[in-house]
Amino acid sequence: MKRRDFLKASVAAAFGAPLVADAWQKPSMSRPMQDSWFNEPWQGMYDPNDFICVKPAVHIIGTNRLGVWWKTKDIAVGWVDASQDGGATYRRYWLERDGVRSTNTCTHIAVIDDYDSSKPLKFRAVARPIAEYGRFGQVRYKGETIPGVNLKAYDVGIYAYEKFARERAKRYTGEEYVYEGEVAAVNPGDYNVVMFNDIHHTLGFYPELIKYAPKSVALAVFAGDILDHARSDADFDKHLSAPMAYVGKELRCLTCFSRGNHEMMGVYSRYVRDHIALFDDSFYGAFSIGSVRFAVLDTGVPTVREDPMLLDGYAMGPYLKRERRWLERESASEEWKSAEKRVAFAHIPPYPDTAKEYRSINSEIYKVVENDLSLLMAGHLHNGRYHKPGTMAKFPVVVGGGPYRTRSAKGNRIATMSVLSVKGDSLEVYQVGLDGKESFRMKI
Repeated sequence: MKRRDFLKASVAAAFGAPLVADAWQKPSMSRPMQDSWFNEPWQGMYDPNDFICVKPAVHIIGTNRLGVWWKTKDIAVGWVDASQDGGATYRRYWLERDGVRSTNTCTHIAVIDDYDSSKPLKFRAVARPIAEYGRFGQVRYKGETIPGVNLKAYDVGIYAYEKFARERAKRYTGEEYVYEGEVAAVNPGDYNVVMFNDIHHTLGFYPELIKYAPKSVALAVFAGDILDHARSDADFDKHLSAPMAYVGKELRCLTCFSRGNHEMMGVYSRYVRDHIALFDDSFYGAFSIGSVRFAVLDTGVPTVREDPMLLDGYAMGPYLKRERRWLERESASEEWKSAEKRVAFAHIPPYPDTAKEYRSINSEIYKVVENDLSLLMAGHLHNGRYHKPGTMAKFPVVVGGGPYRTRSAKGNRIATMSVLSVKGDSLEVYQVGLDGKESFRMKI
């Protein structure tokens, strides 16, 4: 396709017109990475040799709303071309804030707000490196271009920008880097959800666990403590973003994240929000798939440590109050009330008053939905098991396993994958470990 024809198609798509499949051509992705902060690639989802260095994950952030997240090794303009008619036509999506597209960044999110889960999704995440800063290279006054030599009175750093632009123009020549992905269609009355929790940096667990995943997985939930704790911003790239992209690709499914207490540890905890698509700028939210209403909760940290002098700098009290107010609104909504089943995902489960363990400060959140929640799927305890109603809470609770913390640990303290099967208006839940053996299977 000629450049002029391609630009016409691109402009039309940006204003909401369908983008035909022929309007896109895949460029070379063989450019070596020059300033790598990675150690090695992981399953192709975290690759130091590609411009798209962390591959896209598709995060569900609403019933008909998705966020496609990916990362580039240098600043770029990013967007997604997506199709739900088998690739016949594509529509262009990006992230808009305050009427301005997100650009000049290495992390990219494209928001798809008309997603239909009953149809397959094909997408192309596109990144175009920013090669020059033309708007800073010259100043126009009354329609005329003032030569740079006359701009000494203007504090615009024009000479630095011109040098920067020349260097980047040599490095990038207008190419676009593209990653293609897909999400399978969901049968609203017959699908599965898988949950991972307490992986604690151990990337090798994912290939071993997804070997036992059922067919027709609609959603993969990462329910906290996916990292042990982040030692750098890049830790989130490799140990959170890349695994979500990997599982989503292998299972052709959507993903979502429920923050754990370990994702809140250390000074880099503030950057976890830059590595996922959020529910209305929050770590908590709700969506429906078929007749089931799902709530993703953020249970924060298990103890109150709100000393502002601590590096962690927790302020859980006000935060959990905001979340509780949101959950009260959600539980009063028509979507929640009319659902056949209501399932929540969280990291820390509620503790009964008689438990020997410390009582979670976030147990108050569960009281909002304790009378109408069908199932809670959580982690944190590193002891995979099923709790009948009345043992841990009024509702049934699935707790995912996790690796040993001490040699004297008892119970099912291994990495697990918890599976929720939705069949019509009935639920079935089971759990498998690294050996593929089921520790329980229960109907809800």
